[in-house]
Amino acid sequence: GSNVVTQEYGATSPVTADNVTLSNGTVWTPWVDIDWSIGDPINSFSNGTVFKVQTEEESGWFGNRVIIKDKSWNLHVYNHLESSELNEWDSVKRGDAIATMWNTGTVVKWKGWDGSHLDYRVSDNGNFALNGGNWVDPNAFMGEQNVENNSEYDNASIPQFTNYLQT
Repeated sequence: GSNVVTQEYGATSPVTADNVTLSNGTVWTPWVDIDWSIGDPINSFSNGTVFKVQTEEESGWFGNRVIIKDKSWNLHVYNHLESSELNEWDSVKRGDAIATMWNTGTVVKWKGWDGSHLDYRVSDNGNFALNGGNWVDPNAFMGEQNVENNSEYDNASIPQFTNYLQT
């Protein structure tokens, strides 16, 4: 993988099972997909506390995943992982390795591609968006551009993700 975004957050096409259709008919993708290589470390985009570590059996098509709650009660959800050494309530700093990339859950494998990618999504209110929270644009937490705008984050870089900086 080259750590590039292959599915952007926001209005989208085509429709997939997890898209949301807004009242005005717009199809909305509440996550980003990032091309990532099997075995590479996944680093946290936020400071926070591990809210849940789930296996594929627990999360279904999301595969193995880690959910981190930041101090604003946003839930940062990292899907399709191999494994994580973290436990619930562990403290995490932005840039810490939290898991290893894999292709667990439902991923598309075709033309020699193993389907490995990070599905990263954020919801507010300490709850999943489908359970009363709202989706938050994950781009706000990706790269180093958020450091100036949010004192919660320090200058720790995301080693695997330095080539994705918003303009």
